[in-house]
Amino acid sequence: MLQISAEPGALPAPDSVSGLLREFAEPLLYADPAGPNDLDTVRTALMLAMICWNLPVYEALGSPLYAQGLRTLDAVEQQVPRVIASTLRRLIQDRKTKYAEHPFLVVVEVQGTNLKDATIVAEARIPRAPR
Repeated sequence: MLQISAEPGALPAPDSVSGLLREFAEPLLYADPAGPNDLDTVRTALMLAMICWNLPVYEALGSPLYAQGLRTLDAVEQQVPRVIASTLRRLIQDRKTKYAEHPFLVVVEVQGTNLKDATIVAEARIPRAPR
């Protein structure tokens, strides 16, 4: 399970984090087996993946951002198809287990003007315990 230590380790390089987040987000990006059909879909999928990645970190820290993120995710789940809501819950579980060895937050941006030139740029951030 995801554990946040008091001593932050070295953060991985942005290229590594970008690849990791793309892998993590794949179930959202390919919820339609044909893949995303436009850049807005990619951006939305990556923003949701970022929430799913960060939420368990906030939970482990006891951060008030956990409750805020949970409310956001609950609201999103009410508006998306059931298969997407299920995928979001699975991503959170994967974050706590399969990706638990990565105790950092991520910030992600999708750059580009169309699907062909889209680039996922993600950066790791050290989580801070609430004061």
